Amino acid sequence: LLGPPHAISNIRPVKFYIPPDETLTEKRYREMREEAVQQDHEFWLDNNTRFEQGKLSFEQQVAEKKGQCTMDDLSVYFHQYQVDSYTRHLEYNRYVWKRSLRMIWPGIRAWLVEVGK
Repeated sequence: LLGPPHAISNIRPVKFYIPPDETLTEKRYREMREEAVQQDHEFWLDNNTRFEQGKLSFEQQVAEKKGQCTMDDLSVYFHQYQVDSYTRHLEYNRYVWKRSLRMIWPGIRAWLVEVGK
């Protein structure tokens, strides 16, 4: 079951079905998936909170200097945020790829167990 997206992280909460005859292999794979959703939520919650706090601060600074903050002004912030968070996003993406690769074999094993039932 999917819930509505979180207000800040935009990650939808997932409630995975637990069959009554779930095997240990299936359970391990389900737990890996649950952990992945939680890790993604935590990363994007932190990322989006940083972004919004920085944007608010930037808007206030620009408004004090110029009276109002325009979209052109915000484009400067957006670019700087991308530059500043590049390494953190790169590390996250690498982690997600590694995690996805680690989940392939357990996913295949869980599927084979399910097919064999």
